[in-house]
Amino acid sequence: MLPPFGQFLNGLLAFLLLNGKLMFSFWCIMGDDFHVTRWNFAEFPFDLTTLPTDAEGLEALVPRLENAMHENTVFKLNAGKRVGSYNLGRCRPVTDDADRMFLDLLKAPRAWEHFELFYGQMVKTDFAATGQDYE
Repeated sequence: MLPPFGQFLNGLLAFLLLNGKLMFSFWCIMGDDFHVTRWNFAEFPFDLTTLPTDAEGLEALVPRLENAMHENTVFKLNAGKRVGSYNLGRCRPVTDDADRMFLDLLKAPRAWEHFELFYGQMVKTDFAATGQDYE
């Protein structure tokens, strides 16, 4: 369960969690892997408020992810308008670090290989492309 985002540290941790493979996998398995709904986040079975105080290592990843997202903003045409989004595939070095830290805090570091396998089976996009825009 995700905590109220009014708590600053919890909001930062949620930012990391929501952009990683752990939440993506939960969304694919429990949701319909198309619609993003409130319950997808509210029912996540991990309470950020229970993290020990050593979660500060996660907090340090937030500016790295923000920078990576800024550097990987892409645009596509939608009804004739350029719409921006983030290519999170190009941000995976940061989100993968965060996901591994979350799994360590959950005492489940060996689960990482299963998330990697699932992600590799679900996502077939080549994120290595160097173009700025999708069109």
